[in-house]
Amino acid sequence: MEPTLKDNQIVLVNKLPYHFRKPLRGEIILFRTTEEPPLYFIKRVVGLEGERIEFKDGKVYVNGKLLNEPYVVYNDKWNVGPIKVKKNCVFVVGDNRAMPAKFHLFTQVSLKNIIGKVLLK
Repeated sequence: MEPTLKDNQIVLVNKLPYHFRKPLRGEIILFRTTEEPPLYFIKRVVGLEGERIEFKDGKVYVNGKLLNEPYVVYNDKWNVGPIKVKKNCVFVVGDNRAMPAKFHLFTQVSLKNIIGKVLLK
């Protein structure tokens, strides 16, 4: 998630918002995996339920429209997708995109696995 978050940075997580609404695009979330024991990740929401996500030359397109991402500084020339976001899921990706796409998590997160919204200082 660099440069937005640094390694070993402590963050606060607000568990309340997603009891009343779904995550919004651009929000940073903490979520857990379904494996036991679960793993926890912090990623940014770029896609919402039913949307088509695609990476072309490192840029994210949502339903064919370029997503403005001023928080992405390091950008490899990824080409991935299109991927349709499943029902009751969001599509997340980290802000540090300097490494090749094959080493990155491209994941859809079930709403039930989201712990909360990450609060930045």
